[in-house]
Amino acid sequence: MKEESPAPSNASFPGWEAFVQALRERTLAGGDDPDRRVDTGAVYYPLIGAALGVAALVVDRAAAPCGPALAGAAIVATWALLSRGRSLLGPGRTLAAALQPDPVRTFAVLESPARAPVILVAAALAVAETMLLASLDHFRDIALLFAPMLGHCAMVVTAAGSRQARADDRAVKFSPALTFREFGIASTITFAAVFLTTNFLGLLMVLVTGLATIGLRLLLHYRFGGVQMATLAAVGEIVQWSVIALLVGL
Repeated sequence: MKEESPAPSNASFPGWEAFVQALRERTLAGGDDPDRRVDTGAVYYPLIGAALGVAALVVDRAAAPCGPALAGAAIVATWALLSRGRSLLGPGRTLAAALQPDPVRTFAVLESPARAPVILVAAALAVAETMLLASLDHFRDIALLFAPMLGHCAMVVTAAGSRQARADDRAVKFSPALTFREFGIASTITFAAVFLTTNFLGLLMVLVTGLATIGLRLLLHYRFGGVQMATLAAVGEIVQWSVIALLVGL
């Protein structure tokens, strides 16, 4: 089956409508549609990630008197609320689906409303992320600000050129309109912001982001035959956790 052709490279730069679409895909402004495929508005994903980082900083400052554990829980809850649950349900669906031996059941878990197994996995992930955030100390502000931005950049990198995960194995691009231009702009702006403000630490964060993104992209194509909205959200969250774990280790 012939893959869909990408959008022309001379298309105009994504404007306001694309930004609004990105907000619908990544925030509580839009619903959870498993059949949706990202468009050129993905170029704004890192900006949305930066906004989530700023929100985390504000919540962390407000919850600091309650202790690191409660502050971490407040941040996890904030990210879940602002993402309409995608920050937990995306990786929850992906992990639950990956454990299914039956291909039909695998895609049913990915595409159906969240049921008990997915919710249980998401809850466990919420506890793990809370504990990880509670362990953050010296580089706390850097982690909260840049980890969501790098995670959202990883989503753009993963979506560009990937196949769509489908039960019928048809060779269809996940995002035909997303080209190297959006990939390049999102990556350049994100990495420049990280490098210019964190120096060598930024190099380590970008390195972890790149390695995790490549590994996850390969795993998704191997296990599911491509990517889908839930698995794309999982990539963003796992990369985000990887960056935070790096800074906890340092």
